Amino acid sequence: MSDIADRANDETAMLLRHSLAAQRLKGALQAGALADQARWRVLSAEYCEGAHCGEPIPDDRRRLLPGVSLCVECQARIEKGYGTK
Repeated sequence: MSDIADRANDETAMLLRHSLAAQRLKGALQAGALADQARWRVLSAEYCEGAHCGEPIPDDRRRLLPGVSLCVECQARIEKGYGTK
């Protein structure tokens, strides 16, 4: 079971990934490289980045929540304070 430091480290890493993805998107948009309907693909992870998970994240979730990096189950575990798998 993970402790507080592990959870803080996981969340910090997730925020860093989101920040880097946002920077990539900003650069691509400024260059005119992405169409409006494809922006969510750059921001959102294709597979869950939860510890030991790696399950595919459905396109609908990725489209509705640009920048998502966790599956529903892992996100719920974090919100309840349990960390990821």
